[in-house]
Amino acid sequence: MSVELRGVSRTGANEVIHVEQVPTACPQCHRAIAPSTVFLITDREPEDTTLRVVFRCPASTCGVYFFAEYQWILLREASGRERRTFLLIGVSPSAARPYELPKAVAELSPRFLKIMNQVSAAEASGLDELVGMGMRKALEILVKDFAINEHPEKSDSIQKTPIGRVIEDYCDDPKLRAIAARATWLGNDETHYMRVWEDRDVGDLRTLLRLGALWIERHLVTKEYEKGMPDAPRP
Repeated sequence: MSVELRGVSRTGANEVIHVEQVPTACPQCHRAIAPSTVFLITDREPEDTTLRVVFRCPASTCGVYFFAEYQWILLREASGRERRTFLLIGVSPSAARPYELPKAVAELSPRFLKIMNQVSAAEASGLDELVGMGMRKALEILVKDFAINEHPEKSDSIQKTPIGRVIEDYCDDPKLRAIAARATWLGNDETHYMRVWEDRDVGDLRTLLRLGALWIERHLVTKEYEKGMPDAPRP
């Protein structure tokens, strides 16, 4: 559905533009917003196919200005009528969203959290080729930190052992073992020239990492309660 934007063009003239969508989230604070239009950068020429609009986040604790870029396209409506409009293709600059991790897992593996925050920063900067590689490294750190926590006497061996063998030897829960193994397969795809899992991408890897963290949290919290409440009270 077309949205009407009113603003001032680069020439200083008031202008009205119809676009298909305005940004619905601030790229800096990540809140859901209805942004204010500040400036239309057009200098419209007949052959122009792009448009940049300056928006402002209305949140009182944010208020940043940001760009939205639009591409002029031809749309065919259900009635068969054709019309030209501007389609939103991106916003900038973007700030990384902090990676959310259960407290127990963050305390177990602070390095995993550090790497995943760097992954978020790379993603916000458009460095898409680095995202999967960062996740693969984060996965190995998390798996090995968990294994060392469960088997501290094997710490030296675990640090030197390939991640696949660590998963097989030290991830006793079959569900966690299945999740970690599949995350490793997808992580390896992100670091190699050829992909094996053509129908999967970093979105699937991100999901598996989140699932693995949740399984580890469940294990750690359960273990803590078992330790703190070893026996039922006597009547």
